[in-house]
Amino acid sequence: MLRLHGATIGTAVFIGPCKYNGRKSYLKVSDNSFIGRITLHLHDRIDIGRNVVINDGVVLFTASHDINSQVFRTTTAPIVVGDYAWIASNAILLPGAEIGTGAVISAGAVVRGHVPDYRIAVGNPAALLERKRTPDLNYNPARLVAAFEAWLGIKGIDSSK
Repeated sequence: MLRLHGATIGTAVFIGPCKYNGRKSYLKVSDNSFIGRITLHLHDRIDIGRNVVINDGVVLFTASHDINSQVFRTTTAPIVVGDYAWIASNAILLPGAEIGTGAVISAGAVVRGHVPDYRIAVGNPAALLERKRTPDLNYNPARLVAAFEAWLGIKGIDSSK
């Protein structure tokens, strides 16, 4: 259905029941990514990389309002999520958020800027932990979904396939 509305969806992508506001054609999801029950405000581009996990309750905002505008002018900026990123439950990504490769956004975190590769962001507003995630990532989140496992005839998790 998303492809019929102009979205670009890769192969072996799992997308749960989501809420969409705006143009679905602004959405790009790359191969092997898992998207739970989230809300996407598609007033600008949302580009989700390969092997990404976005858990339930996440909200992605690509629009806001200029607080200095007398007419409450809308402003927009894209959201980019790098390969192997993990956005945990109930996190919020604000317009212009850039999530690096392998970065982790903790549950409930609010991100408005750039999170570098393999960094972990927590809190509201999101702050970076000193600790980093391993750069040696090699997994396929779509294979964690039981429906995909049954469809592909795969038992258990084996990232080598």
